[in-house]
Formats: sequence, C-alpha cells, structure tokens
Amino acid sequence: MAKKAPAIPEQAKYEALAAVKRFNQAKKTEYVLTFKGKYAYLSRFAKRGNEQAVFEAASKLMPPKLAKLFASKTVETNIGRLTWSESSWDFAPFLYSSETYDTSGEARFMMPGAKFLDGTIEGALKAGLQLYP
Repeated sequence: MAKKAPAIPEQAKYEALAAVKRFNQAKKTEYVLTFKGKYAYLSRFAKRGNEQAVFEAASKLMPPKLAKLFASKTVETNIGRLTWSESSWDFAPFLYSSETYDTSGEARFMMPGAKFLDGTIEGALKAGLQLYP
C-alpha cells in the first residue's frame, strides 16, 4: 500500500500566507498561495494593460466558456508548486512549455531567479518575479 504524503502543518500554512501578504504589500504584487494536500501552489494575478480591448474583441469569436476566460481583465500566471519538507519548502517551477511542474530539479537551477531559492516562501516569491516577470 502506498504511503500517504504528510500534510502541511497548519503553522507552516499560516506562516506561508503571512509571508505572501508581506511580500505583496512590499512589492505591490498579487501573489496567491493555495494549498492542496502536500502541495502549496503559487500563482500571481495581474491586470491586463492596453491590450484589453483586443482580448475583448477576440473573445466575441470564441465559444462562451473560452470567451469568458479570454475576456477576463485579470490574468493568472502559474509560478510554481511548493512541497513542505520538515522545516523548508521545495520549489518546482511551472513550465508552460509542457504545462507541468519541474520535479526533476533541472529547470529550477537554470531558471532566472534560482539564486533566491533558499527553502523559504520569500525566496520562491523573489524567484517567481524573475522567472515570470
């Protein structure tokens, strides 16, 4: 029988959310951290700029479900997935080329911002700004 992965402790979740809130306030960003099982998913929301009118016009040519997403005034960028390990976070960047998280570790050390990955939420947030500006 497969061993179930340990859940993230409530205290670690609380501290992670507090770190995201501090970072968002300091950097004027909109990072969001969501928890599911043993993972914390990091994404960032941004408002669309001048191209919004183009997106709204194009959305009229699409099926309704896709059009709603396409015409949205905000865009979500997946940054990465964090795994809790005793007292630190392991970061796996989201790779849009394959729409997966890099669990091999190869991309993590070659990506922009890798120098910030230190096992902390703050490090993942800083790396995320470099990876997907």
